[in-house]
Amino acid sequence: MDENIQFLYTYDITIQAMWNIIEYEITYENYENCQNLIRNYTIENSVVLPIPQKLGYKFLGWEDGSGQIINVIQKGSHGNYKLNARWYANEVIANTSSSVYNITLDYSIFTIKGNVSFSIKSNVDQVMFTTNNIQRTVNINVEQRSRSLTIIFKNSKMISKSNSTLLVADECNKLNIISNGTNTLTGGNISSSTLTSVINCQEIIFYGEGNLSIAGANNIGTNGIHGLQGGYGISATGYVTNNMKQLIVRGGNGSNGKQPAEAAKMISVPEKQTQKDKPGLQGYTGNTGITGGSGGKGGIGIYNAIKVVNNSYCINSYLEQTEISTKFSIYGGNGGAGGQGGKGGQGGKGGEGRDGTLFVYGTVGGKGGTGGTGGNGGQGGKGGEGRDGTLFVYGTVGGKGGTGGTGGNGGSGGEGGSAVYLTGAIVNCSTSNGTKGVIGYKGEGGEGGEGGLGGKTLLGGDRHASGANGEKGADGVEGRDRT
Repeated sequence: MDENIQFLYTYDITIQAMWNIIEYEITYENYENCQNLIRNYTIENSVVLPIPQKLGYKFLGWEDGSGQIINVIQKGSHGNYKLNARWYANEVIANTSSSVYNITLDYSIFTIKGNVSFSIKSNVDQVMFTTNNIQRTVNINVEQRSRSLTIIFKNSKMISKSNSTLLVADECNKLNIISNGTNTLTGGNISSSTLTSVINCQEIIFYGEGNLSIAGANNIGTNGIHGLQGGYGISATGYVTNNMKQLIVRGGNGSNGKQPAEAAKMISVPEKQTQKDKPGLQGYTGNTGITGGSGGKGGIGIYNAIKVVNNSYCINSYLEQTEISTKFSIYGGNGGAGGQGGKGGQGGKGGEGRDGTLFVYGTVGGKGGTGGTGGNGGQGGKGGEGRDGTLFVYGTVGGKGGTGGTGGNGGSGGEGGSAVYLTGAIVNCSTSNGTKGVIGYKGEGGEGGEGGLGGKTLLGGDRHASGANGEKGADGVEGRDRT
């Protein structure tokens, strides 16, 4: 005991030490989406550190000042902590189309800088794609699996190769799609009656506070002269559920009908004229033009699903419910335009004129002269000789050519696609069928037929004049809507 301490008391006392507990600070860095952070602690309690989230990454733990990864501050610890969140992701730049990227590592993030294809293996639970808002040609195939898969699209603009599905996941029992930022997935053009989808799956659920637009492939092929149906937006065999801020799904447009070939030229010719002084018979009217091809039907927005549901609240990228409302719009594709009507066939050739006719006659003989005077009056002079007969030879004029055929009718516009085709209900979604395609233009009338030849002369002279060419046929009428 310090001998210098002086006590004023003359009796025994007990002295108890008084303590103030020290409160230490916890500082967090490099984290996202972390709620209820604990900012202080004391020596008397342990602290279970929070688990933050970072889109596309796996959280490994908090790194303290010594470089050690911790998840708990143990009881009895002291001093301020400055903690840095540590993350893991397999970050890859994909920029070649020479091979398929086999995705075997979880938490892979692909920045796409070329036209590429991916195969997601069955051991992967989450993968993220971004194109930084630059359109890339992409195809993604999900291998058969027994558990769900989460795919994150962040500011991605993708289009599939022609005649192919962009995302094939029909052997995955549940597909989760998260949209962060603005994303568009589009089917590449198709050119046959084999229809593709942008996404082909079983059950699919959409999340995120971003926007996603899915547009089925436009068809550019024809079956002969007739247009073909557009592709599907989504083809699913299970439920389609939206928890995303804004989701738009539409079918592709049907292809336009084509203009058919010109109708065949009329080859039949009337018989040669046999009546006297009559021109050749008029040629036959040309064949009517062929009706233009009908436009293809618009594609279906969502095809074959059991049920389509839009929830009234948004679940964000971290799968947390928010106060943001959702919107789910489904549209059918537009029908293709009808093809222009075919040109009418050329009119038939006019009939040949009657051949020349022979008319031969002499003039009347001259009147005898007056008898002379005198004795026994002289014999009257001989009448003048009539003029020799003149030969008139001519054929009749050729027949007028036939009128050209009437132009073909314009093709009917394709039917607008249905917004949905499914076996169950549609809940809280906005739907609209596609617009009917425009009617094709009327076909042009055929050319008039060639005039028939004039009749022959009897003695080798020129023919009589040919008949006039026929008149051009009338144009076809506009195509009619389907009923």
